[in-house]
Amino acid sequence: MAPEMIEVYSDKGKLLGVKENKQCHDAMREEFLRTGKVSIHHKHSRVLLLASSGKLILQKRSKWKGDNPGLWDKTVGGHAFRHESYDFTAVRECAEEMRIPSTVVAREHLKEALGLIDTHAMAVMFLVEVDGNDVSLRSERGGKTWKEPSSTAYYLGYYDGPIRFNLSEASGFRISSLKEIEEEMLKEPEAFANDLFKMLSRMRNALKPVDEIR
Repeated sequence: MAPEMIEVYSDKGKLLGVKENKQCHDAMREEFLRTGKVSIHHKHSRVLLLASSGKLILQKRSKWKGDNPGLWDKTVGGHAFRHESYDFTAVRECAEEMRIPSTVVAREHLKEALGLIDTHAMAVMFLVEVDGNDVSLRSERGGKTWKEPSSTAYYLGYYDGPIRFNLSEASGFRISSLKEIEEEMLKEPEAFANDLFKMLSRMRNALKPVDEIR
């Protein structure tokens, strides 16, 4: 398998070059653990999918993952490879981690798209925002934590079909109401990835059933 190559940027947003994903990730982790900060970053797409009912689809990360193993997290997400757009990365991650087709539409066309596309066959999502100075808290087996900076595109969408997940990425998925998830987060916050707390805070007002979209 060809190595996953990603674009590396300075903390000012200047493109520094291209590096293998694991090498970049390891360098960022080592710099943070040594100095308490990271001077480079990369691009990332994160997706939260809902069922048409408004319930959230969460992924339980594989216990073999290096970061946040075994935690409940956003639906899918990952680094943008060299020359990828944020949209393409979001679509690729849905295919790789859930084995589902997906498409990205403009926010103003979401309601129309949901009337045209069968969400039992394809996920439909839109870009919520791009945060050029995003920071993700990463937890490791053994208790160490570090902060990974990135330029991150956040997506929200809808899907009602089957999921055939990649066992190397996830150990399962769940579909739960926002109320159920928030109650669990209060009782057992350590069971959830930091990214999910941030996404729910960013998107809370947009988390609604399809029939409430205006």
